[in-house]
Amino acid sequence: MADGDVTKAMSDELGLRLEDADENNYTQATKIIFLSKAQRQVASFLHDAYLTELENKETDLDISSLHYYPIDSLNSGNGILRGGIGIKRVKIDWNGSNSTWCNEIDADDLKDRENQYLEASDTAPMYYIFNNRINVLCDSYTYANLDVYYQKLPDELTTAVDPVLNIGFQDLIITLAEANLWRADDKPERREAAYQLVMQEIEILNRRYRRPEGIGTQGRVKEVRA
Repeated sequence: MADGDVTKAMSDELGLRLEDADENNYTQATKIIFLSKAQRQVASFLHDAYLTELENKETDLDISSLHYYPIDSLNSGNGILRGGIGIKRVKIDWNGSNSTWCNEIDADDLKDRENQYLEASDTAPMYYIFNNRINVLCDSYTYANLDVYYQKLPDELTTAVDPVLNIGFQDLIITLAEANLWRADDKPERREAAYQLVMQEIEILNRRYRRPEGIGTQGRVKEVRA
């Protein structure tokens, strides 16, 4: 099977559901645009446990002069799933000689940590997400680099690019694309029926997982609700 064959097959299936197999109303290009949007929406709704294909990391990101790293620069500027919430773990490295995981805090808690017991240090560095940046708190920024673990956005679908999400989610993607196209076609009842099918299944899938606790996850609430 060649690259893009899955996307083209999903486009054909979407045409059947829209009662437009001959593409009189929607071209293949239009359907693929909506399938691509639907894949990103499905990914944003699903629990992290289902999104291993989107896990990525970047290393040696220099923060020695600015003390922060812009989120928009990650994933080659192609975007992070759910914005700052897609940042999962951050580790600070000093010139390769020492590294420590950073604990995440909320920007609203900064004032409360301005004391000798709760403030950040090289042995207990912290980070917070604000102004679309990963802002790092420690003592020594000279030669400081970050390793950032995050969830990337799925690539845009084309006739040469297939969905990256697990094959089991292809029906959800098609159905959500169907819902979005019914809305564009001003058929709210059909849109609502398709949309509810997707959301009900996602809710069932997400109920199987409880919110995990781990290194650097004490700040923002990362629980996913459909």
